[in-house]
Amino acid sequence: MKKIHIILLTIIITAIAVLSFPITAYADMGPKPSIDLHVKNPPKGLYYVDILTDENRGEPPVSAEKYNKEMLEILKKCNVNGLTPRFGGFIGIDDTINTPNEDHHYQFTYSVPTTFRVVIVTEQLETIISPEITTIGYNCDITFDAAKCSADPESDSLTENIFPTVMSNIISFLITCSLTLLIERLIFLCFRTSLRTNGYLGTFIITNIITQLMLYGMMMLGLVIVLAEIVVMVTELIVFNVKMRKKLSHLRITACTMTANVVSAILGIPIFLVLSFLNMINL
Repeated sequence: MKKIHIILLTIIITAIAVLSFPITAYADMGPKPSIDLHVKNPPKGLYYVDILTDENRGEPPVSAEKYNKEMLEILKKCNVNGLTPRFGGFIGIDDTINTPNEDHHYQFTYSVPTTFRVVIVTEQLETIISPEITTIGYNCDITFDAAKCSADPESDSLTENIFPTVMSNIISFLITCSLTLLIERLIFLCFRTSLRTNGYLGTFIITNIITQLMLYGMMMLGLVIVLAEIVVMVTELIVFNVKMRKKLSHLRITACTMTANVVSAILGIPIFLVLSFLNMINL
């Protein structure tokens, strides 16, 4: 009878999580790649900013009528050795075009390329294109000096700032790892499984820290997030079934682990959106 209760609880919790957040294709509690672009000495007046890439190309914005048609057309036709404007990426996270803001700071996220160029189209219908850059960090911080670039980009106009990149990765890891530990431990409690009482809390924490590090490593190597999450879940299933089998049944361990991973992955969506919003308003 207890086995039936465990199976039913697994199905119910997983179903509620999936139905509550239907965008599961992009869900994960792990890292999200990003490019933070700072434009130094920007052109005067109106200009459009994008990155040129050979992958994850999106479509020009649906509300294209609100943009300057000539500038938009130049941006659309821009092609440098096969690199073309990203336009928000293949999943359309952002279908707007970057225009001047107060601090000339622009962020690109979700499936961003590791190699790209920056492109700026000015109000005078001139095109400024940066040298090609291959990023060092998963979350990179780039400064582009628009005044130094012309038809023949200068190599020193584009630099990657390592310290913000390192700090961004550390902060991101601490946040996502802490939230994963909290959410997954709550799921174990939902199954009436106390890790502390059974003496497995240390194993649970250490394993999750290691799998989060694995997740970051796999994402940095370009592994698809769904596959990376499956590797993490399988790793936790193996470790927990080996280390916790003296006091917990294999069924309970498997049900808890699978449900915890699915729920923490899906709950990553609203958390990611909140963190992105705070980042946009510079909090």
